[in-house]
Amino acid sequence: MSPPVVANQVRSKEHTPPSSAKSAQALFIDAGPLNVAIDKVAAHYQVSILYQSETLKGLSHSGVKLSANPQTTLHTLLATSSVTVHQVAPNTFVLKSEVSETTQANPVQPSPLTQPSVDEIIVTGTRQKDRTLFSSLSPVDVVNHPMAVGSVEMIDSLATQLPGYTAFRLPLSDGQIFNRTSGLRGLNSDHTLILVNGKRRHRSAFLETADGQPTDLGHIPMYAVERIEVLRDGASAMYGSDAIAGVINVILNDTRKGSLMTQAGQYYAADGQTYSLNYRNGWESTEQSGGTVTVSAFADSPTSRAEHPADALIFAAAHPELNVPNPVQRWGQPRRQGVQLAFNIEYGFTAREHLYSFGTASHTYGSSDFNWRNPDTNKLFEPSAAFPDFHLSDWFKTGFTPLFGQTEQDFSFTVGLRSDDAGNTLDISSSAGQNTIRYFIDNTVNASLGPNSPTSFKPGALTQQEVSVDIDYLTRLVETVNGPATLATGLTLRQERYTITAGDNASWAVGPAALDGLPAGSNGFPGYTDSQAGTYTQNNGAAYVDVSLPITARLETNVALRYENFSLFSDIVRGKVSARLAASEHIMLRATLSNGFRAPTAGQMHSERTSHGLNADFNGVSTSGRLSPLSPVAQVLSQRPGVTITPLKPERSVNISAGIGLKNAQGATLNLDWYHIALSDRFSTTPVYELTQAEQARLAQPQYQLNYPVDTVNFFQNLFDTRTDGIDLVGHLPIAFCNQTLGLSGALNINRTKVTDDGLSASASQKTLQERSLPRTRAQLSLTWQANKYDIQLTWRYIGSWQDLTEPGGTTFQTFSSMSLFDISTSWYPSPALTFRFGLENLFNRYPERALLQANRGLKYSRNSPYDTDGGFAYLRAEYAF
Repeated sequence: MSPPVVANQVRSKEHTPPSSAKSAQALFIDAGPLNVAIDKVAAHYQVSILYQSETLKGLSHSGVKLSANPQTTLHTLLATSSVTVHQVAPNTFVLKSEVSETTQANPVQPSPLTQPSVDEIIVTGTRQKDRTLFSSLSPVDVVNHPMAVGSVEMIDSLATQLPGYTAFRLPLSDGQIFNRTSGLRGLNSDHTLILVNGKRRHRSAFLETADGQPTDLGHIPMYAVERIEVLRDGASAMYGSDAIAGVINVILNDTRKGSLMTQAGQYYAADGQTYSLNYRNGWESTEQSGGTVTVSAFADSPTSRAEHPADALIFAAAHPELNVPNPVQRWGQPRRQGVQLAFNIEYGFTAREHLYSFGTASHTYGSSDFNWRNPDTNKLFEPSAAFPDFHLSDWFKTGFTPLFGQTEQDFSFTVGLRSDDAGNTLDISSSAGQNTIRYFIDNTVNASLGPNSPTSFKPGALTQQEVSVDIDYLTRLVETVNGPATLATGLTLRQERYTITAGDNASWAVGPAALDGLPAGSNGFPGYTDSQAGTYTQNNGAAYVDVSLPITARLETNVALRYENFSLFSDIVRGKVSARLAASEHIMLRATLSNGFRAPTAGQMHSERTSHGLNADFNGVSTSGRLSPLSPVAQVLSQRPGVTITPLKPERSVNISAGIGLKNAQGATLNLDWYHIALSDRFSTTPVYELTQAEQARLAQPQYQLNYPVDTVNFFQNLFDTRTDGIDLVGHLPIAFCNQTLGLSGALNINRTKVTDDGLSASASQKTLQERSLPRTRAQLSLTWQANKYDIQLTWRYIGSWQDLTEPGGTTFQTFSSMSLFDISTSWYPSPALTFRFGLENLFNRYPERALLQANRGLKYSRNSPYDTDGGFAYLRAEYAF
């Protein structure tokens, strides 16, 4: 095995050539080692040439004597080798080895044990083309091997490899079990901006919780991903809304080779079987043109860590003649399956002008149990005078467990034109994305319809559509003795549309049996009504300016300013100031001050989620649920003393960070970063308001024209402020000896969130949940060994203590102890083209303490756990390159 990758950046006079530098100059180089010749080319033409140390190892050339531009010179030098030249900027070139895995002794993919080098080029958090990890003005993590874990879901890979990132499973939580919640630095999902190849990705259509309306990473096939860059800093001044906790930039693979990978796995408990099949192929039509296409398919079986709830035991004992399922419902991961596609294509008109396009598409299915309905105690089974001859127990003798699910279609497409000309880069692009969720619920009833009720329903659909146009321009303002001062500026136009499609009539209808108190709507998940259906739009325009300036040979600064206009609320201006000091070749200091924001979406501002039923007097239909803060009900309630329902406004943040980085010549690194995030006007749901008869009468007046009565409601509102403080410590120590490599990598995140202005229903329990529902400390330590055709990795993961309620709506909390989990994996490379990988995650099959919350419903472990509670997991993977 080769040692961990170390990129060499060859420099001459800081590699900042004057704009008037000649493109063709005479050059004479005698035959010799190729890396020496590359150094001479860089110095002669005053350009940056970046490559990995292994790329040129052992290679030589026969000499050159020509007068040409640097690109032609490089092609001449490398003509007899397998190394190719890629121009990434007017004066920056990257050398890549195109020796495929079928012809060299390296594995199909770089070993998942290798760590990013401090000299690895990054593209996130900067607009410069040659920014490295160590020279970055903000902390950036690079996940070079997202498939180094057993899960095929990207948020699981991030949560396993980045201690500051959390991913939830949330069993039996409606749509959240499929559109999973995750977050960086203890903040909500939509406080982290998601990019793909540097372009903003569209949001999910799911928004039924106060966690917001984030992007769903689950629709990007992991096999299509080359690496993931995670900027751990506020970046709204650079990228706009959502970049409060940071930015996740998914870089798609652009390989020109083909490979096939298959994987199977299951939990130690012999459930949760997962299967995936992945195909990737690339082509190169010309030196400047080519593409990569990836197709993935997966199928996951459900898990269950449930036991018979107490009422099911009582029911079974009372009815020994019935065969009651044990358990009556599953608590665990859903059944899922899907097909995904990704492509990444580039066409070069010339060496300077490129047309590019990339995108993804997916179709997925998922289903999961809801809670069991007990025939002896549930109101659904009570008789109704409207249907005296009908008894629901005739249909469901042992009760029933609704099966809730969704089919989801998602696509994203970007096309752009990029031009590099003498240090000036123009990038014009357009993106479109759509996410559609269609719900279904089976094995349930609309009890108010009696025998006329179906047992399968389609409760409706949600769709999020986004279209954007971006123009970005980068130029060198002036050449200074310390390097170039650069200016980046750009414009963005975006439109988002949110559509709610009503469910079938039976999913929300109020039938005759409602007069006897039987609930209306598809039980478990009532359908979206005609009154909720609609399409809502928000338009957005933005302009930014970004200036990088070297003050001295060691001190550089960056200033960014961004203006945004939204059609649903007022304008907003955000800024950022960053600085980096190279104290020495091996020590650097950095700091950033910025402010950010997260804009409310059209769906959050306008959408409503309600259900119909009989009012308290049983003489009419009433509506209850979440209404829009722009609705007439919000206006009338705001006339009540002490109640003010206002249109949503942006969440706003002030971010401060400071850090120190250390490195040595052998590739060891250590980075310590402190951060502070003051976040105001955070979203949540209000308490439930019950309208008085007087308020309902006002709503019927002509100025409101609300043609249906409303009973109890709540709203999305900006309710509270928080302050988050923390530190990130990340280090890596490589040790090479006797053709073997040992690597020790570690990461630590300590995070504290405090509610500073509490409008959370004046509830101490809600405040505690905001402050203690996530672990405050997380750590990870990995030891790797690589030799010949094998590698082994042992990882220790530490998750600190956290708290959860002991009962719904209660005020007492259960504290869950810290957990230490161990993972082990090994890879075997029997041939240059073939790789086998076997892994065990949660090696010792550890579970957390039993949860008190909802234990009476058969739940063993907390549904709100910030880590997987299904125990140990084993997987086997095989990959073949061609």
